Amino acid sequence: MQENTRIRGPLFDEEGRMAIIDGMRYYKKTQDQNNMVRFFVELDEPVDPECLAYGAKKAFARIRILRMVVVSDGKCFYLKENHAEPAIHKNIPGRYTVGGEENNGYLTRIGYRENIITIDFFHGMSDGIGVIAFSRTLLHYYFLMKNGSALESTPGTLLMDTPESPEEYADCQLFVPDEEAVPQGQYVYERAFQLPEDREGPAHASKFYLLKADAAAFEEAMRRNGSSRSAMLAMLMNRAVVQCHPIGNEPVVAALAANARGAYGAEKTLQCCVSTIPVWYDRELDTLPAEEQFRTAKEMVRTGVKPENMIAAAQRNRKFNEALEARFSTLAEKQEFAKMVNKQGGVKYTYGISYIGEVDYGPGIREHVKAAYAVLCANTIPVIMEAAKCGDQYYICYCTQLKADPYVLKLIEQFQKQGIPCTCEQREDFEETLALF
Repeated sequence: MQENTRIRGPLFDEEGRMAIIDGMRYYKKTQDQNNMVRFFVELDEPVDPECLAYGAKKAFARIRILRMVVVSDGKCFYLKENHAEPAIHKNIPGRYTVGGEENNGYLTRIGYRENIITIDFFHGMSDGIGVIAFSRTLLHYYFLMKNGSALESTPGTLLMDTPESPEEYADCQLFVPDEEAVPQGQYVYERAFQLPEDREGPAHASKFYLLKADAAAFEEAMRRNGSSRSAMLAMLMNRAVVQCHPIGNEPVVAALAANARGAYGAEKTLQCCVSTIPVWYDRELDTLPAEEQFRTAKEMVRTGVKPENMIAAAQRNRKFNEALEARFSTLAEKQEFAKMVNKQGGVKYTYGISYIGEVDYGPGIREHVKAAYAVLCANTIPVIMEAAKCGDQYYICYCTQLKADPYVLKLIEQFQKQGIPCTCEQREDFEETLALF
């Protein structure tokens, strides 16, 4: 029986299917654009596959949304629970698949190689908040089996004896109110500056750079400039781009993915719950001192995360999806239309960026975790950065599809100008996992 929550309406139909309200996330998937994120956890010793299998089994059993599979009736996509045994993979170079027999139907893939655990998940289904929660549960049971003794769980870790709420796996749109929200102070622009289209290689692969920035120095620079983490990261990249290109009539605009749970009243959901906020750099901003630029960027983010702005954006998305469902009767029609809409939306932003927060596994586990970070392929937009804090470092995963990308080096220069030690390591190319649905 469903407990009393803020969810509007039942979650499952009589066939055990959960409706996908924000269908665009699913309909726009193609062979080359799957929106599959990979989350890395680097341990201080080689991964024990037996302990990993135990941890994964417990994590999937406890966190329902990440064990869902996609089903269809030829008209719409739905989510349905998967009760198959989760698969554990020894990672080898190449492109992985999820949703098929190789992964026992799961859209979430657990892999390992040497001392690194990987969790691939469909971003339409969950996000950074969701995968961090999943990884906490997984690592708790991993080390419980490995050490053979009880662990003190970090507050908020979802364990087998933690009561489950339907809000954990509910679609975030089910929390958004019907009363129309009135946006306040939003920045209006028609088109953003577009990075050159000199791309190379397959569309599902990106060059991958891992930047490590000293956390103490970053936070001191943030305080000195009166900024915030997300605003600082976006403005550092904006300044890197304008170093390479003269500022024209079109502003450089970061598509900043921000956690919308607080605005919707959906704090418990582990489904994808993000809103996109523009953080721009134009001719007017270029005339200001650096400190004023960073403070201005913070105000842009503050405006974007106002509940009325996030709710208004969610309501627009809901109306669009309702119109999409009404206009097209088959999946093929919806998917074709979604491809076109996805291309049009790309001109509103120059690049993408996300800060997923701090990853801390608590005593007994954090001592064994060297790093944790997320990577997303730059195939919907030519450059995408995913940032996370772990220990004494900020990890910025920089993915690019550009042949000659000058921005990553300029970004490092921007960190250094702010007195932030930052290193850059080019990793093997990131190949996005193929989701079979």
